[in-house]
Amino acid sequence: MDTQDRRRGLVAFSVFFFVVAPCFAGGILPADTVKAPAPDRIYLVSDTTLRVLVVKETSDSIRYILEGDAVERTVDRKQVRSVIKGARPKPSPKPPKVQKMGEEAWRSVVVTRKEGDVKGMRALGDKSVEVTLTLGQRGKRAKASDIEKAAIIQLQQRAVEQKATHILIESLEVMQAYGEPPSVKVKYRPYRKTVLSK
Repeated sequence: MDTQDRRRGLVAFSVFFFVVAPCFAGGILPADTVKAPAPDRIYLVSDTTLRVLVVKETSDSIRYILEGDAVERTVDRKQVRSVIKGARPKPSPKPPKVQKMGEEAWRSVVVTRKEGDVKGMRALGDKSVEVTLTLGQRGKRAKASDIEKAAIIQLQQRAVEQKATHILIESLEVMQAYGEPPSVKVKYRPYRKTVLSK
């Protein structure tokens, strides 16, 4: 190989490396030459395997894009032995549906201090719940009976979230300290009235 052939080879390599290759890397070429991912396989009756991206399947045909191609093609279902779909990106999880209840749904929750009132109902949870409810700054000047009523409303609202129909209050203690918002210490158990089918 003489010097002139080496120069031609070096020039051809330089032109390819510095002119043509950046076109592929930089996206200068038209969109129809962009490679399609091929996570799927179509096995034809003629023992041919196609690496493709399946676009749509119907009972009559399969629309696909060949690996490294951007043209959508169709194959008759009769020519296909099987289709194996590969890994696809997982869809983002949808937030759980929140069942919205009326603003006044808590009013239907029955509050009682008598165990006989909840006899035969299903208790929600293994044991009683003990909570301390704070009523905020506006309750500083409230009477103990008003503080107790506000605490019961909070319990009823919690019961709606738990899908309870009744609350059995086992103990309730109003606590007021000078300069602090009042709080109520409550021990209760939520119940649900079950309808027996005949």
